[in-house]
Amino acid sequence: MFPYMIEIARKKKDVQSIYCVGRNYLEHINELNNKPTDAPMIFIKPKGSILLTQTMHIPKNTNELHYECELVLSLGKSGENISEEKALDYIDGITVGIDFTARDLQEIEKKSGHSWTLSKCQKGFTVLGEWQAFGKTEYNFHLLVNSDRKQTGDSNKMRFNFAKIISYISSMVPLYDGDIIYTGTPAGVSKVYTGDTLEGFIEDNRVLQLGIV
Repeated sequence: MFPYMIEIARKKKDVQSIYCVGRNYLEHINELNNKPTDAPMIFIKPKGSILLTQTMHIPKNTNELHYECELVLSLGKSGENISEEKALDYIDGITVGIDFTARDLQEIEKKSGHSWTLSKCQKGFTVLGEWQAFGKTEYNFHLLVNSDRKQTGDSNKMRFNFAKIISYISSMVPLYDGDIIYTGTPAGVSKVYTGDTLEGFIEDNRVLQLGIV
């Protein structure tokens, strides 16, 4: 079962750290009544939160499990204090992922001044689609829920682009081959229900399919 393996261009490697960027799309910031940050908002997820099947079980400790679809990057080499000019050279793969969030638990954590551990890091809350080789600087993506488009995103609308994110994180902590980065979700997040089917696309390519039970 573990370690979780990434396969990119027929090469397999273990997942290392999982970094996530919050509040990276202005419309999503507004829909949750949050405030923009001056620098990327970074949080992490444990490897144990990666979903290993195509079925997501809603945990009993939340009544508000929300999908957050986003572009996910894989790093192909290690480095620290990486310049923005060289940052894209460190990316070897891209996919669509879902950062599941127990919104009711997150609101409790936020009001208590706690980190988002319980709302973001439970089993299955980190979903990854099929990986593609990274080949350009801008990507669009979308999420269908029961065949209805619910989220649409474009990397050129990010407040902090791929290069900025990688440079910023690496200025704080070394990054390693096998690290993955969730780059933020656009507007349209909402609750999932038993029986829902979620499909994630990069451009017109479906790379993720998931059932909710």
